[in-house]
Amino acid sequence: MKFKDCMAMRFRRLGRLMSNRYNEHLKDHGIDISLLNILFAVAGNPGIHQVEIGKKLILERSTLSRDLQKLKKMGLVDTTKVDGYKSLSLHLTKQGKAKVESMREDWDDIQKQIEDKVGSTISAGIRRLEQALLN
Repeated sequence: MKFKDCMAMRFRRLGRLMSNRYNEHLKDHGIDISLLNILFAVAGNPGIHQVEIGKKLILERSTLSRDLQKLKKMGLVDTTKVDGYKSLSLHLTKQGKAKVESMREDWDDIQKQIEDKVGSTISAGIRRLEQALLN
């Protein structure tokens, strides 16, 4: 087997290519796709704990903490300490909700562009592959 056949290398490369496309398309919003993924996860799960977001997005604790600090500094996310829990509860601020809504159309647009480029069969295959690797 040759290095060029390494699946990990290919997936990491694909991840960077995908992030670059999203970031380029969303650059006018002043937030990158990694932070937007966290915002979307919090928007869809108000009050979710930091540890749960890390598991859901498969993020290292230090990466998530650093990204949450950026989001808090931007005024988009607020954290609350909940009795009986070690991790923080996360909520979007009013600004955070507005940011998600202001980006939705551009996010939908780049999402559609990528799905159109790779096709529905490959898109569905990627989703199946993700599920297979999660199990």
